[in-house]
Amino acid sequence: MKRTFRNCGRRAFSLIEVVIALGVVSFSVIPLIGLNSVSLATLKAAKESEIAGRIFRSVLNEGLVSDFSNLQTLAGSRSYDFEGMILGSGAATYQATVSVEPATIRDGASDVAIDGASRLKVQILGPGQQIIATRFALIGNRMKSAP
Repeated sequence: MKRTFRNCGRRAFSLIEVVIALGVVSFSVIPLIGLNSVSLATLKAAKESEIAGRIFRSVLNEGLVSDFSNLQTLAGSRSYDFEGMILGSGAATYQATVSVEPATIRDGASDVAIDGASRLKVQILGPGQQIIATRFALIGNRMKSAP
């Protein structure tokens, strides 16, 4: 029995052509995979920065609406969830430590207190208790009369 091949005139890719094509594709895909890890790290840093800003604004707004003489009541630690919303109880993802200090300015070699102002310091700890941000704000006594 004799066999005949009908499509003998069709050409296919040779093994060397397939290997070269795979090499070209792999050299273009490998850097894209490397960029993925960089973009994930950037995304994580941007998310933590946004949440730190949300927490700081929350504490700052609390300080701005409270009475200046009771500003020390802001000092202490607060717990926040993964979106930066304050928690009454439960597992906290972020912690904010707030301190209220007298506001000072540097005058030569010494610090001089600013009358009628306080410095609000907010240190924000992320998952794993690493510091992700420390932010400051000056809050003045709105009721203090000008000289």
